[in-house]
Amino acid sequence: MQIFGKTIFLRNILIKDSKFLVSLRKKKNISKYLNNPPKNIKHQLIWIKKNIKDKTTRDFIIFNKNKEKIGTIALNNIDYEKRKAEWGRWICLGNSLQSVESFLLLSKFSFDHLKLKHIYSLTNFKNVKVINFQIRSGGRYSGFIKNKYLIRGKKTHAVKYIFNKKFYLKLKKKFATIYKH
Repeated sequence: MQIFGKTIFLRNILIKDSKFLVSLRKKKNISKYLNNPPKNIKHQLIWIKKNIKDKTTRDFIIFNKNKEKIGTIALNNIDYEKRKAEWGRWICLGNSLQSVESFLLLSKFSFDHLKLKHIYSLTNFKNVKVINFQIRSGGRYSGFIKNKYLIRGKKTHAVKYIFNKKFYLKLKKKFATIYKH
C-alpha cells in the first residue's frame, strides 16, 4: 500500500527496509528517545517479519518525492472494536513540511481507511520536539505515565496525547493553506 501526499508518500514496510531502519534508529540524536533500538540488521529483520504478520500493527516508510527514504511512522495496538490505535515510531529526517505531512497521511489512513475514532501517542517525556508538535497541532493531553520505557537501562516516563478526526481535518486544512504550489 502507498499513500501519496504533496511532498512525501508512505509505503508499507518491507523486509528490504531493515538496513535503513537500523541506520535511522541508531542515530544518536534519535536513539536517545527510543525504547530498545535494534542491535543489528538480523534483530531488525525478525522485528519486521513479526510486524508484517501482525494485524494490529501498520508500519510505513516515509519517502520524499525523489523516492528517497527519509523516515518511518506507524500505527500499533490497533483495536478494531474500539476503533482506536497508538501512533508512533515516528522518525522523519525530512523538512518540517514533510514531517507534518507524514503525520497527516498516517491520520488520513487511520480515520478514512481504518475508520478509527481516535489515535493516541505515548511519547518519551524528554522528547520535547515531538511533544511541542503534538501541542501545536491540537493533540489533547491525556496523562503522564511513569516508568513506561526502559532506555539505556533507565526507566523513563511518557506523556499521552489523543487525536481525533476533527483534529485531523483542522490540521489538514491548515497544512493546505501553508503548502501552496
